[in-house]
Amino acid sequence: MLYLSISFPYKKEKVGNAYILRPKIPVTLSWNGKSIEMVMLIDSGSDFSSIPIEIAETLGLVISEKSREVVGFGGTAKVKMSQVNMTIENTHAGRVPIEITYQTELDIPVIGRIPLFHIFDITFKENSNRIILTKVLRR
Repeated sequence: MLYLSISFPYKKEKVGNAYILRPKIPVTLSWNGKSIEMVMLIDSGSDFSSIPIEIAETLGLVISEKSREVVGFGGTAKVKMSQVNMTIENTHAGRVPIEITYQTELDIPVIGRIPLFHIFDITFKENSNRIILTKVLRR
């Protein structure tokens, strides 16, 4: 079997008066000829990926009318579902479900287990501040 491994350094961010390193990766989201390149936080505790409403509107995503409540580190929030095409380092993840957030305190673009953990094996290298995505390539 062949393997494709992609490694990314953690991103340094200022939080208050301190700096913290976070596992973030570059992602391209696209829909109907529009695309946005962005950096998303990998969150192994999130079932779905999520983006702020502003990004969904820029891409022209079709957003469900029905909302649901989710519970996360920021508390409880209402989200609506949509779908978007996702590409990670030239690897097309396909059309994936995505939560749309409306509250500014939760407007951190997050990539959750679906689809990332279904496409790649994920290794968090805390001591070297890197994240490694490994995909099995079948012949």
